[in-house]
Amino acid sequence: MTLIPEVHDGIARAVAARASRRRWWHPSRRAGLLATGGLVVGGTALAATGGWHPTLGSPDRGLPPRVATVGVPQEQLVALSILRRPQTEHDRGPMVERGLRVLDRRGIDGVHTDGIRVLFQTPREFAMVVPAERSGPAGFRHRDVLCLMSTSFSRAKAIPIRRHGKRRTIRLPSGFAGWGMTCGEMERLRTTGIATGTTPDPDSALIVNGVPRRPTIRQVVLVPDGVARVTVRLRHRRTVTVPVHDNVYRYTIHGFPAQMGTLWFDADGRRIDHRRRR
Repeated sequence: MTLIPEVHDGIARAVAARASRRRWWHPSRRAGLLATGGLVVGGTALAATGGWHPTLGSPDRGLPPRVATVGVPQEQLVALSILRRPQTEHDRGPMVERGLRVLDRRGIDGVHTDGIRVLFQTPREFAMVVPAERSGPAGFRHRDVLCLMSTSFSRAKAIPIRRHGKRRTIRLPSGFAGWGMTCGEMERLRTTGIATGTTPDPDSALIVNGVPRRPTIRQVVLVPDGVARVTVRLRHRRTVTVPVHDNVYRYTIHGFPAQMGTLWFDADGRRIDHRRRR
């Protein structure tokens, strides 16, 4: 996230430009396989999703991604219970289709449309997981990735400011902040988790009256089966402990993130040494 320059008459254009500068994806360069305590999943693919054929990409974004030619890899099915549950109408809903239209083949290809799952949705936030055969441009390509896509919706807001000794009000419109995406391979999932985030705060990155506002950031992290609770270590010796639901944990921070590591725990409270799993 970057700071938008000091508020001025063109603030609305700056806010719109901020969406296009959002973090896109940061795929892991590591590869690996998660062992999940003897769980067996038959076959290498999820069942087909019938007649659902969502539009991938759009004409203004270049070549659209292609649909995967094989099923979701078995190691991903073994690792994530959310992929093993049946796909629902919610997983094929309008927000999912909206997100899929921003994709392009340079960033992601071979999309497993049958593996798309909504992780959570609130009136102002949305996140989903999109398995794909590959991500990244040529030379930086990664295979069999799990991509987290997220967006947030900002309410319209009026911000009072003082400029040149005069008070005025800046009005920020409501709307989506754009889509972010983070892709990672299995090794990343089982060692650090795959993280993205949302910023449902319309003035979260502004400097108002010379004072930077502390952005509200929701961190969203995908983790493998077996993780029931996570403690996140932050700056200044602060920690936050949150439960895992549908392979995802979320936490809110006010200010720019500086995660100092995580501790994973199973349902019995035992610590999981996830950084050494192979």
